[in-house]
Amino acid sequence: MTEAGAELATERPALHLSRSVVGATDADRALRDLLRAAHQRHGVVPARALTLIVPVAAERLGTVRERLRALGPNHPSRVVLLVAGGNGDVAQTVEVASDGASDAPLVTLRELVQLRVRKRDRVASVAAPLVVSGVPTAVWPVGVDDEWLAALAGLCEAVLIDSAGHASLSHALERAWRLSLAAHVVDLEWLRSEPWRLRVAELFDPPGRRAELWRIEQVRVRHAPGSRASALLFAGWLASRLGWDLREGAGEGGASAAADGSAPTLDERCLADGCAARQQRERDARTRPLVGRDVRLITEEVGTLGVPGLAGVAVQSAGSEIALERGRGGLVCRLRSGGGERVSVAVGASRGERGILAEALREALLRDPTYRPALQAAVCLAEVAEVAGGPGSAGGSAEAGGQ
Repeated sequence: MTEAGAELATERPALHLSRSVVGATDADRALRDLLRAAHQRHGVVPARALTLIVPVAAERLGTVRERLRALGPNHPSRVVLLVAGGNGDVAQTVEVASDGASDAPLVTLRELVQLRVRKRDRVASVAAPLVVSGVPTAVWPVGVDDEWLAALAGLCEAVLIDSAGHASLSHALERAWRLSLAAHVVDLEWLRSEPWRLRVAELFDPPGRRAELWRIEQVRVRHAPGSRASALLFAGWLASRLGWDLREGAGEGGASAAADGSAPTLDERCLADGCAARQQRERDARTRPLVGRDVRLITEEVGTLGVPGLAGVAVQSAGSEIALERGRGGLVCRLRSGGGERVSVAVGASRGERGILAEALREALLRDPTYRPALQAAVCLAEVAEVAGGPGSAGGSAEAGGQ
């Protein structure tokens, strides 16, 4: 044990202090002692950017700790693991550790607290003493229900969620929308489509190609099993950025089919949530009158992708087609126009799942103004896609009013 009562572990990074604790108050006191010991022994002074609170089901704890270890230098300044359920074998500990030599001028200092929480209504009182005043705080729920989020609402500015793999696509997107009304939402499914959105924007950026945006006729998105949310968020991004009108009666296809009384409209849901006025202002600011063109959306599930997210995107206009697909080392971009084809590779753009959590933590400190409009459009498209594709369908299609 060190003079501060911490054990200096062997066969670990140069700085690794830990202590067993009992409850949140003891954890707060122990963390202060360990930081004092780190400063006295190694001259370490913490610089904090983000506190991450992770309410996690006991059976998912190992997976979460492994994902946190893989973050490396992107690790949050402080992580508070609140383990739901489990038996006495779930240790309650406080750790302060760094990567690399402790005498280096700059090291990544990690503060990790792991506590058991047996009653959900106590989660806020357990987490509150461990939140650093003046430092942004995010919550990442893993394997627990949304009542844990509600209990932590007053402590956190950002919420990390993953809309992939939910039994009901509409429910997953509507949940993201409801959460976004009260907090900054970072959806991993949105981030999985980011490289694809960037490349499509780049391909339409040359002045000679911009007019094709207003002649888009069809959008086809291929996705991994369980990642149709990512596909619809991509389509919602296009719809919101180009001002496609997804209101009732906007198109002759699926967009109007979802508003025939079989499902509530987005405005009706917001009225039930008490936010009709806010929703109306946002809709009025974005939507423009229909100009009489229908854009067909097709989503297709691909069973051999191996990672969540998108497998391919094709945007077809009157005279050309832009297609992206995963390839070795990046995204393969194909531009077909006038009978010819041009092929290029965006190196490194087809990133896998390894870096997605680090990207989500960076996004928790930022604000992407395109996410909520894209999410709103995706909620409408989810209703249409499920009506068109039917329950259990691997793909769906819809039509939206475009201009």
